[in-house]
Amino acid sequence: MKIIHVIESLAGAGGGLPAAVKSLAVLQESMGYTVGFAATAMKADASASDTGMVRHLKGAGFFASLGRKLAFFRAILAHEYDFVHVHGLWNLSFIAICLCCKLSGTKYVVTTHGQLLSTILRADSFAKRLKKQLYQSIVGKAILRSAYKVHVSSENERLEFLRNPWLAKKVNLIPHIIDPIFFSWRDNDAGAGAGAGAGKFKDILFVGRLDPRKGVLDLIEGFAQSRLAPEWRLRLVGPSSDVAFMDAISNAIAAAGVRDRVLVESPVYGDLRPALYASCYVFCLPSYSEAPGLVNIEAALLARPVVTTPYTGLFDIADSGGVLCGTGAGAISAALNQVANWSPAEYQARSQRIRQWAESMHSLDALVPSWRAFYSE
Repeated sequence: MKIIHVIESLAGAGGGLPAAVKSLAVLQESMGYTVGFAATAMKADASASDTGMVRHLKGAGFFASLGRKLAFFRAILAHEYDFVHVHGLWNLSFIAICLCCKLSGTKYVVTTHGQLLSTILRADSFAKRLKKQLYQSIVGKAILRSAYKVHVSSENERLEFLRNPWLAKKVNLIPHIIDPIFFSWRDNDAGAGAGAGAGKFKDILFVGRLDPRKGVLDLIEGFAQSRLAPEWRLRLVGPSSDVAFMDAISNAIAAAGVRDRVLVESPVYGDLRPALYASCYVFCLPSYSEAPGLVNIEAALLARPVVTTPYTGLFDIADSGGVLCGTGAGAISAALNQVANWSPAEYQARSQRIRQWAESMHSLDALVPSWRAFYSE
């Protein structure tokens, strides 16, 4: 079977959509499929080449030249691919690709990557939200109607799509692929269970883009309100291109009087990520919108209890060793105090339960059959 993944860009050193697509492609290669990429905007970075996959288009994105564009369309019309897998909806280039698939009878599937979640749309400015809703009602709906299948990665996405009867039968919930390094680390993590946080500090770790939608300011205020013992610290690790929001973070830390206990750190990428998670006592992502927040799963695989919100779609995490809390400083403060009151035995039990929960959903034994079924005729 030959599959081509269509994505705006594969560039990026961190996680997010490019990392999810690359990991899926690696898994598909191991399943015996022939896999390629087509990037519509920017050139793929070196890590895409490092996978050893044959890409249909090399160098710059195929819309950088008319020749690449036409070659790709001819390949679709000539039925060179069994499936064209489109990632995302907010890209006008995808319209032409999906139309070409429809004209040729080539099956195309769509992974939405949470882009249609109502919580995400509500967080946008009025003008941006109106633009997206107009595009969604005209273009996005047409793309999904003609798609062979639609892939979602979180339960909150699936539930929203089930409201549309014409879409419900196409929706397939399959968790994203997690970097194998987290599975290799799990057996060598001496800090798992009761040993975590046994050093000088007990760290509450946040990993992700430093953005208002992630609940970062709520987390700072909630940490301050919780009045935890001095050995508890909050570490905020991630990138941000918003200077104004970084100033807001600094001001919030100062106003809360926790400058000596809140660390704002640069993002950590690649093979260094497991060690970052392993250094914490508990992981916290109080996001207002996620699909599903893979950092939660990465922490869970290293047996670190997770505190997160229902907006990640991980509704059963509260029964699996973690804590599900509301947004807002008060809810976060209550959740952190709950964690601080765990006995060593309860912490260890929760650590093992959350690891087992993450493994049950994200092991290759669980995912391979689901992806084979997704591409079945």
